[in-house]
Amino acid sequence: MLIEDHLVGIDSPPIWVIRVGIDERPVPETTLATLLPPALACCRLELEQRHITPPSDFLLRIVVEEDQKLVRLLNVRYADAAADGGLEAAERAALLDVISIHFTGKQWPCSARMEATRRFVVELQGAMRAARWKVDLLAVA
Repeated sequence: MLIEDHLVGIDSPPIWVIRVGIDERPVPETTLATLLPPALACCRLELEQRHITPPSDFLLRIVVEEDQKLVRLLNVRYADAAADGGLEAAERAALLDVISIHFTGKQWPCSARMEATRRFVVELQGAMRAARWKVDLLAVA
């Protein structure tokens, strides 16, 4: 066996050209926002005031970071906030929407009839408990 037999393929194109094609470019990377600790503490306090306690800050961060626009807004508005403060009404509503969409696929019902709201809360509470969140939404609803 000659050395030339081992060198077959040395002049091949880069691997990304083989995988995506010569005219295509790799998908550009996107920068993801990370929820800063002060904003995370405000979110946690806001939820605890509503009898919702996530199993850990890490899991809460994962759920909140599903909405990158909300994360950026929280980071700007609550970067220097004290941990004993909650969120403003708009951010509170957005946080509840993100959590309810994560667990039920539906937004938090703001202006629904009481019966529809109770059904939603029961569904949300069941999903959150299955994920090991401590929750007593019926006390709040």
